[in-house]
Amino acid sequence: MSVSKKLAMNSVVQIGGKMLSMVIGLVTIKILTVQLGVSGFGGYTTILNFLLIFGIIADLGLYIVLTQEIADKDDEKNNHDVSNIFTLRTISAITSIVIIGSLIGLLTNYDPEIKRLIALGGFGMVFMSMAQVFVGVFQTHLRTDYIVVGEVISRLTLMLGVIALSTLGHFNLANVIYIFVFSNFLQFAYTWFGANK
Repeated sequence: MSVSKKLAMNSVVQIGGKMLSMVIGLVTIKILTVQLGVSGFGGYTTILNFLLIFGIIADLGLYIVLTQEIADKDDEKNNHDVSNIFTLRTISAITSIVIIGSLIGLLTNYDPEIKRLIALGGFGMVFMSMAQVFVGVFQTHLRTDYIVVGEVISRLTLMLGVIALSTLGHFNLANVIYIFVFSNFLQFAYTWFGANK
């Protein structure tokens, strides 16, 4: 397949995947707002906002560095670069969770349950951060379908999880965060598998 056809196919896949992810996200948010109520959904957004801070700190611009490093190099050198960036990204993600998680515990007056769930959700951010390392690999090889499918798997797992919690009567904020962590683990596992093909 020519490069222009690959680029066109990647664009179509990304647009379709983003639209599907958006619909899944809207359904998930609707269920969460109804099931958690004002206070519970407020706790959920507080947790996610702190987790997004973890993700920003953990990035360290490593995605851009990786993309530049693996462009036009042989596979052996690329494997070495990806491995190094993956290790740095994992260390930075875990470190940011430990440092920020400790600061949240010491410096805020959030409910202890929210603090605990921020720490738990941090594991989901570590998985998400590790999955992001492979974005550069897939973009370099014009295989963004792996990125899109991984994101859809994550969002679909979260949506189906909250539907299951609602149906089974086990809906609470802690269970939602457990599903968030699991959905991000699935995204990481899928992208890791795809990158190692």
